[in-house]
Amino acid sequence: MLTTFTPLQSLIGGAMIGISATLLMLFHGRIAGITGIVAGLLPPLATDWQWRAAFLIGMITAPLAYYLMVGSTVSIEVTATPPLLLLSGAVFVYAAVTSSCAAPKQAPPPPVVSQALWGDMKPIVSVKELMRDMIDPASDYVFDAVGGVDARKGSVETYPRTDADWDRVRIGGVMMAEGAYLLKVPRPFAPAGDENNSAGPDPEELSPAQILATLEHDPVLWNAKIEALRNVGLQVLDIVKRKDAKELWDAADNLDQACEGCHLEYWYPGEKAFLEKLDKRLDDLYGLHALHPDRTRILGMEPPKSK
Repeated sequence: MLTTFTPLQSLIGGAMIGISATLLMLFHGRIAGITGIVAGLLPPLATDWQWRAAFLIGMITAPLAYYLMVGSTVSIEVTATPPLLLLSGAVFVYAAVTSSCAAPKQAPPPPVVSQALWGDMKPIVSVKELMRDMIDPASDYVFDAVGGVDARKGSVETYPRTDADWDRVRIGGVMMAEGAYLLKVPRPFAPAGDENNSAGPDPEELSPAQILATLEHDPVLWNAKIEALRNVGLQVLDIVKRKDAKELWDAADNLDQACEGCHLEYWYPGEKAFLEKLDKRLDDLYGLHALHPDRTRILGMEPPKSK
């Protein structure tokens, strides 16, 4: 076969072949060997036959694409005799067939581990009852664990001192971390007949139907509030492992923000405006905004506008 020395075209062609072989190895973990590729298209058909067929079709149609773009074909003179060409073809077919027979059958891909539950989740109580009987008591284990009282004889601080004290904090963390995900289970937002304090011309609370409409309008936000509560539970469990009483103050503050941020969104959103006015008034009187900036932003609301 006679060829002409074309360094630039050869460099470009070689680079394209190298890049394609590298991409094949990167994405499929396969070597660009034509006999091995063709072997996967022979019976029994390989499970990954799709990319093999695409590779082979690309090789066959590439000259046609070149002709359509350039308007001419590449002139190649083959000096081999017909018997030698037949022998080469026979060797190729033999290699492909034996490769197909000798190659071990590829194991089917492992089944995807689903997040399916072991059984159906059937809620028993409403969101309001779940909060009252589980989430709220769990939070009290954290809120009541730390505190401080200023008296005439000095300040008295409360914090976990015994293993029993830390056990109660741990119970609260577990109840919050695990119980928060129960809020993902669709359930009524209040018991039957309970419309919250939603009656009147200027109701303080949303009705269950209004809460549901708010959730359905932005379910991502609802799940974000759940994750915020769960993260506090995980924080508490980490603090219990280290028995770091000082960090419980931060956890209690984070818990208050997570609870209030959710309530202001789904329970009594009308208080957002009230708290913004309160922030502004306190800032006007005492400059408290500088001491506790963006309190309303932390609770999931817009920060008060600067004066």
